[in-house]
Amino acid sequence: MFFGKKEKEEEEALINKSRVDQLAKVFERTTILRSVAQVQSVEQFLKEFRELTDQLTKDGRRVFVFIDDLDRCLPESALEIFEAIKLFLDAPGCAYIVALDRDVIRKALDVRYTRSGDLSQGQRFISADQYIEKTISISFDAPRLSTEDALTIISEAKLPLKLARENMDLIVQGLGTNPRRVKRFMNTLALHLNLAVVAQDANLTVHKDLLKMAIRKN
Repeated sequence: MFFGKKEKEEEEALINKSRVDQLAKVFERTTILRSVAQVQSVEQFLKEFRELTDQLTKDGRRVFVFIDDLDRCLPESALEIFEAIKLFLDAPGCAYIVALDRDVIRKALDVRYTRSGDLSQGQRFISADQYIEKTISISFDAPRLSTEDALTIISEAKLPLKLARENMDLIVQGLGTNPRRVKRFMNTLALHLNLAVVAQDANLTVHKDLLKMAIRKN
């Protein structure tokens, strides 16, 4: 496409340095205003939070905040929660009980602090244990579930049949003793067994072993 002299001058006028500078200032001003609004909202939250905790603890009582399921957060988000507790929410008379998997903190530290290259050789600059010790005053490591605990979870699952012990042992051998993983597998197995009956009633092809295991229900 060819432009005449007039069209070319008009195009250059639209993207001249002055217009670019003006546009940059608009973006800069918008960013500053957004940052100011965020700071003001944080300050407002902290003010109300302190007022609330002061009111709840004025008679010598303490406020305990329970934080669970950090392993369901993104590693970076879990780390930000730790930092928020330490920097912003450390109010008098207020304590936090945090349930977490140390591996979540390790992954977060890897994302934030690990550097690649010959100098660091991919090593993180702070360990998860050191980070937790600096953030949490008292820590207790809960024991992992035993094989018998996992078998109990399997036996209590709402299946349309009772599994033999050898089948239960195979499930634990394949999945380990992670309770969430075992429960998810058992829920999926229950769904497949019940769907097998529904599928057969709809004249669909179903694996015979599923039908042997499944029990018809209303």
